[in-house]
Amino acid sequence: MDIRVEDRRVEDESVTLTVCVAASELESLERGACLVVAQRNGIDLDGDETARELLDSALGESEAAAMVAQTMKSFVAPFALSSESEDYSVVGAPVFDAERSLDDERDLVFEATWTRLGAVTLSSYEPLELAVPPISVSEAEIDARMEEVAQSYTSVECDEGRTQVAEGDVVQISMDCLKDGERFEQLCFTNRLYRAGSGQMPEGFDEALANVPVGSMVHVDFLLPTREELDGTLSGHSICAEVKVEAIMREVACTLTDDFVFQNIPGANSVADLRERSRRELERQKAEQMRHYRNFMAAGELAKRIEGYVADAAYDAVADQMMDSLYEQARAERTTVGELLNAQGSSEEEYRMMVLMQARAQLRQGAALDAWARHRGLEVTDADIDAFFSSSAQGQGARMREEVESGGYLYLAREGALRLKASEDLVACATLVEDASLQMSAGTAPTVGKGSIIAG
Repeated sequence: MDIRVEDRRVEDESVTLTVCVAASELESLERGACLVVAQRNGIDLDGDETARELLDSALGESEAAAMVAQTMKSFVAPFALSSESEDYSVVGAPVFDAERSLDDERDLVFEATWTRLGAVTLSSYEPLELAVPPISVSEAEIDARMEEVAQSYTSVECDEGRTQVAEGDVVQISMDCLKDGERFEQLCFTNRLYRAGSGQMPEGFDEALANVPVGSMVHVDFLLPTREELDGTLSGHSICAEVKVEAIMREVACTLTDDFVFQNIPGANSVADLRERSRRELERQKAEQMRHYRNFMAAGELAKRIEGYVADAAYDAVADQMMDSLYEQARAERTTVGELLNAQGSSEEEYRMMVLMQARAQLRQGAALDAWARHRGLEVTDADIDAFFSSSAQGQGARMREEVESGGYLYLAREGALRLKASEDLVACATLVEDASLQMSAGTAPTVGKGSIIAG
């Protein structure tokens, strides 16, 4: 995209960029913005008129123009910020002034202002002392993992004690079908397994199976969908089906024996071998979780050393962005924010207060890590950014980086990478004291640096 930053004003609590978008980019940029505005407002763009003409008709010219211009600026602003050599540590969404020009023959020039987190100082830069749980795997955890393996090799057998189909049952059925009065071989089958109530067959099928006795036939009529049906309605060929319930099955987990493990689980020769592999995998998972846990705890402890305060404007910027997202969700669901929050047992005031409480901890930790990075002279390299995405995306780091860069949000990745680097440096400098009274189960652990990317 042909954009440039013509000027910048950097203050303690804000940064303002004067952004210029080349006139040659405006047509495609406006087209994309029109599609977004239409989607957000449930406007159908089918017809002979252009997207902009349809928006003007549905929203009114002035409202449509304002929404399209705002969306265009929102597209461009992240790219402008990411192009800057300095990281300004911004929070929330930018605020835009009125554009100087939105004419097909001229460049688009506007100002975008972000709230800055601001620099803080710490009362001490001495290494931390952190109490951490030991990394250990219990026999009970290995037993649970072995049970998961056994469940993954579940088989079925006839349940002689069951005589009537209930929702959730795995049933063995046979089906004969007629289409336009002739046998329709594509849908005919014998002794196939199906889970009653799963919704995997057309409307009316699951209802017809309910409470049917084993050995009985049931008649079902349904419609085949056509490829043109994108709205979920059915208008294809009518199918007349005779369905026989052959049996109700019960699911049986396999018993793990040395022979079964050797024959079915690659790389394992026996039950004892599989248990040892499970132990090593659990230890690997816990070690990775411990890394995130230590980083998170260290950032929280460091935040206690902040002298002074984080500016209220930073908290408000995050809360405003979250509230805007909530209003966007309500608009997409054709409801109001009040109704959306009432369904969750909350009010708008309570929701904003909750957001502010969450933002307080996140922003203070971010500010503290920024201060540590400055003190230690840490800088972000491209490899650090890759490491940040790898840590955040669990095997999908390259794809996530591509998505973030394509949206212009590389500045958030640089910020996240710096804070991850600072937290790991903080832990490396700390004295770690194992405390057996602390426990960390094999679940997920908070990850330092991820919040800003998610919010972006």
